[in-house]
Amino acid sequence: MVSGSSSYYLGSVTSYAIKVKESVLGVPSHVINEHGVVSSEVAAAMAQGVRQLMGSTFSVSTTGLAEGGDEHYPEGTVWIAASGPKGTKTRLFQCNKGRNGNIREFAKAALSFLEECIRKDLI
Repeated sequence: MVSGSSSYYLGSVTSYAIKVKESVLGVPSHVINEHGVVSSEVAAAMAQGVRQLMGSTFSVSTTGLAEGGDEHYPEGTVWIAASGPKGTKTRLFQCNKGRNGNIREFAKAALSFLEECIRKDLI
């Protein structure tokens, strides 16, 4: 972490397991069942949940497939959500750089999207 980051970075939740998405972040099970875990709706619920949990002004979430795509999404697909006082926005992002490269690109895309949403006063 960057020195002084505790003044603006409150924390994070790594929620690989569906039960963590539901029990910690408050993602309703019907949203996961209706839309799938890799979806705009789940990403939005995750961002809203972590924002509420942390008591933060803004939050960002990702849910996707760094490797091993499925029938709906290929490997390297992620839904990103950014949430703030004015609402929540989502974006689909895809890349094909292998597991580690995809994870790196997902993180960069998520932070970039959050910054864009804040700068444009969208959230």
